[in-house]
Amino acid sequence: MTNSTPQVSVVVRTRNRPWYLRQALEGLAGQTFRSFEALVVNDGGEDVAGVLGELKGRVPYRYFHLQPGRGRCAAANHALAEARGKYVSYLDDDDFYYPDHLETLVTALEREDVDVAYTNAYEVIQTPRPGGEGYEEVSRAVKLDFEYNRGRFFRQSYIHLVTFMHAMHCIDRVGGFDESLDVLEDLDLYFRLSEDYPFLHVPRITAEYRIRDDNTNAITSLTREFQDTRRQICLKYIHLVLPELINYTDHKDAIVQDLMDRVQALEQRVKELEG
Repeated sequence: MTNSTPQVSVVVRTRNRPWYLRQALEGLAGQTFRSFEALVVNDGGEDVAGVLGELKGRVPYRYFHLQPGRGRCAAANHALAEARGKYVSYLDDDDFYYPDHLETLVTALEREDVDVAYTNAYEVIQTPRPGGEGYEEVSRAVKLDFEYNRGRFFRQSYIHLVTFMHAMHCIDRVGGFDESLDVLEDLDLYFRLSEDYPFLHVPRITAEYRIRDDNTNAITSLTREFQDTRRQICLKYIHLVLPELINYTDHKDAIVQDLMDRVQALEQRVKELEG
């Protein structure tokens, strides 16, 4: 089921969480902006035809079931290869769009004539529902609300994929997700995009992402992988942010201050050798 000319392609990755997928697609069904297609990629998980059937006529979707599963990045890249929209947004099955999400981002991109934008989102902590399917909410708060600065972003990756939208031609230029990565594939993509495109921050809460307290989130269950991959990505892209780190105005920050001290010490050593 498709729109003939969707303006936005929404990449929806899912695997063995039909109750979450149902919620995510309900959020899509309620969008005020209607020119979109959902590219639902099931990465080797249980069949979700029943869930999709419930949304028939309410969400324009195309469904792809990868057998066997190929991983998070390959699932996203499969959707990107099929995307027909001018813009791309992302909705993993455990995330949720508020009704104005797509409209807010498309309006901002076109009004400001930019190719990349992001909004704010609630971080929702969840716990397993006693004796039942799914999870219930424990707390919610906005944890990530910053204008884009590569120096700061290098130290704290504060853009969540559910808040992110970019023009499709950006992928043609920088490529899709790095399939060698098991985690933080979004961070790697952000840095590649930032080499060529300014990021627009729209300070409006338009979505939410869920963190489960039973160790079933990738970010909690793969802590070591996150640490190792973040180190790898930081080394790969440090050339992009070194000027911002050196000139960063928050001199109370220990990391930046240490870097400045090292640069000054090196300059002093050079002067001594020249003298």
